[in-house]
Amino acid sequence: MIEAPQISPTAFSQKLLQMPITESEARLALRSADFAASHETAKVAEYTSTRTRRVLYLRLGQGFPQHADVVISPDIPAHALVSIPGVAVNPKVELRFGSNMKLFPKKTNGGQQPEHYGRALQASSVEALAALCRAYSAIP
Repeated sequence: MIEAPQISPTAFSQKLLQMPITESEARLALRSADFAASHETAKVAEYTSTRTRRVLYLRLGQGFPQHADVVISPDIPAHALVSIPGVAVNPKVELRFGSNMKLFPKKTNGGQQPEHYGRALQASSVEALAALCRAYSAIP
C-alpha cells in the first residue's frame, strides 16, 4: 500500500495561497466578495463594492497567473491589507499611475500633468484576492 504524503494544515493553507490565478478566477473572486464590475478599458477593470461603494481596479493582462495586480485608493494605507496571507505591495511600484483609473485622485508623476493614481497590491491566489476585497470594503 502506498501512503499519501502528510501535509500540515498550515502548509496546506500556504500552498493554497500560492496557487496560480487566472483573470477569470480573479473576476469571480471579486464578485464573491460583493464587488461589481462598473467600467472596463483595455488595461483595467473597475470594480465597486456593492456594500460601501469603495472602488478598486484589477489590472488586466498583467501579473497572471502568478498573481492578480489590484490598485486600491491611495487614501487607504497598504499596511491595513498586507497582513492578509497572500497579499503584498507590488515590489516594482508602490503607487500605480494611470489615466484609466478615473475615480481615484490625481498626482504629478514625473510629467507636467497630474495623473490618476492608487496603491498597487498583488494577490497571489483567489482566496487572498477575495480576502483583500472583503477587508478593503470593511475599512471605515
